[in-house]
Amino acid sequence: MNERRRIFFLILIMNFAVLVVWGVSIYILYQAALEESKERLRVTAQSQARLIEAVARFDQTYAQDHPGGPAEGTLSQVRDSHEQYEGFGETGEFTLARLEGELIVFLLNHRHFDFDVPAPVPIASAYAEPMRQALLGNSGSMIGLDYRGERVVAAFEPVQELDWGIVAKIDLAEVRAPFITASAYAGLIAILIDLSGIIIFLRVSNPILKYIEESEWQFRQIASQMSGAIYRFRADPGGDFSMDFLSEGAQDLFDKPLSQLMGPSDLFADLHPDDYEPFMASLQKSMENLTPWNHEFRVIWERDQSLHWIRGRSNPRKEADGSILWHGVLSDITERKHAEQALQEAHNTLEQRVEERTRELQKLVNAMAGREVRMAELKQVIQKLRRQLMDAGQHPTADDPLNEMPP
Repeated sequence: MNERRRIFFLILIMNFAVLVVWGVSIYILYQAALEESKERLRVTAQSQARLIEAVARFDQTYAQDHPGGPAEGTLSQVRDSHEQYEGFGETGEFTLARLEGELIVFLLNHRHFDFDVPAPVPIASAYAEPMRQALLGNSGSMIGLDYRGERVVAAFEPVQELDWGIVAKIDLAEVRAPFITASAYAGLIAILIDLSGIIIFLRVSNPILKYIEESEWQFRQIASQMSGAIYRFRADPGGDFSMDFLSEGAQDLFDKPLSQLMGPSDLFADLHPDDYEPFMASLQKSMENLTPWNHEFRVIWERDQSLHWIRGRSNPRKEADGSILWHGVLSDITERKHAEQALQEAHNTLEQRVEERTRELQKLVNAMAGREVRMAELKQVIQKLRRQLMDAGQHPTADDPLNEMPP
């Protein structure tokens, strides 16, 4: 992965982190506001229910003469009070209802309709869920459909004295609206800040990236002109090997494209069988002691089964994750090995010839040594004969042959 792609992914990660933080923050604030709305509506519904129950108890005692009975008297007072109430927010309102057979009959006019008597809703309908819960005697809050089929945040409470139900509700869209607006503004601000950060980051990083790319290009150019190959070899803590980097010169060393040299199984595939164990032993020793690796080995070219010598040199370094990383050079020493072999053969031939000449000279020396012994013995015989002649009174007239003989 090149550096520009790394920068691109880094920017994506930064943007993703900003979006996650923004989304989580808005969600937390929204949930807090939603719970606060539920609690406020619940308190309001309970207080209104208790107030109506108090009025109903009063009317039970003092309004028995009301034409419709005490309950109607209570309802008329509630209606009079409700007419002066415009609701809360843009969609918030109270609804009051009772159960007549299988119908939920609403007792107050609603701010969302232009008639005084809202249409009843069947008890089995999916609409008016908060009111159905109140008429069933339940107390609490929820998000559900109101009598219009709109999703609302509602609190429901039974009015025990009259078997009525009261609901305080507000449209969910109204609760969400400020958060949607705030999230839009926050998102826009976050995008602007993010874009500004990206621009600044790119302006700072581009010269660095350019310098890195130029350095890498120069390195690759130098490596391509070298005889041999530059490599970066890794052994992970689990004992698996991998080639992190290999220059193009390796193609000439192994007679293979780089794509067939980078895999873990490709590293030792061309080693001569007799060199595999010494190779691994030298690598293991370098890995355990963190000592420089310097080893000569043979590879067999798959194309023609020819044998080639390679020398590897590198220095190991232990990484933070426990892996061992070697940076080094591979060089072709086949010609040197051939020259060494030819020199050794010449040396052996010369030694053989020297030994042969030495044996011949020894024979000659031995022969010369035998001749000198015989000459010495001849001299002694002649000298003895001359003495015998002289003792007999005779004087030899011939020259002494001993004087003419070579020593």
